[in-house]
Amino acid sequence: MKTIVQKHKKRTEYYKERINIHAHTSVPWQQLILKDFLADIGRNENEICLDVGMGIGNNLETISRFVSEIEAFDISPKVVEAVKRSPENINIPLRVICANAEHMPYDDNSFDLVICTEVLEHCLKPDAVIRECARVMKPGGYAIFSVPNYLNLAGLVKKIYDSFHDKKTWDAWGNHGSGIENFTTSRWLNRLLYTSGFFVEEKRGGDLIRSWLPFFRRFYVLIDRYPFLGATKRWPLNACAMNYFCLAKKRDTNSPR
Repeated sequence: MKTIVQKHKKRTEYYKERINIHAHTSVPWQQLILKDFLADIGRNENEICLDVGMGIGNNLETISRFVSEIEAFDISPKVVEAVKRSPENINIPLRVICANAEHMPYDDNSFDLVICTEVLEHCLKPDAVIRECARVMKPGGYAIFSVPNYLNLAGLVKKIYDSFHDKKTWDAWGNHGSGIENFTTSRWLNRLLYTSGFFVEEKRGGDLIRSWLPFFRRFYVLIDRYPFLGATKRWPLNACAMNYFCLAKKRDTNSPR
């Protein structure tokens, strides 16, 4: 048991130490999906947003166009300090701290909007993170989640690789070799969100090429420019592309729905 705990702690340290900057960033096209979701929700001058596992802050500028205040955190102290030094193009109040997504240091019902992109697959207890997101959200609030979607050929490759390797960290990008890369799918995320008190209102896929050509890593710069976002707005492509995004609403216990 002690060996397992030590191994898990070491895998978490991978993100705390910021060994690989690519483990804390995202490709630019993901902001297009985030912007679409935020536009669907609509701008609210009084909304406070929480960005969970912010990494180097890719989401912050996009979020700032739709809310009045942002709270953000990451498990890496180095990342937090980097974001504090350069909050570029952020013209609203921004507070950045170091924290663990499995135990968020916020009160219940604190936020109107929660963003949790590219985080769950790197957590020891992703279900606990989703429950924490639900806890800190106001009833009727919105959340945006994203995870890698292994419901495709890349998932088959990962299953085979993970069956022969103890670390189970194969990913289609090659960025988390010593960290954590959970086997996540669109169905997995939908189920966890429902059991945690969310309704999924909109679904999007992204990176269709990578999901079926998982070994073309040397061409990833080219692939990232053409993720076929329009094609992956509808089922079944939104359920089998390499990335899965969803806009979810927290159930209001006072609502008949």
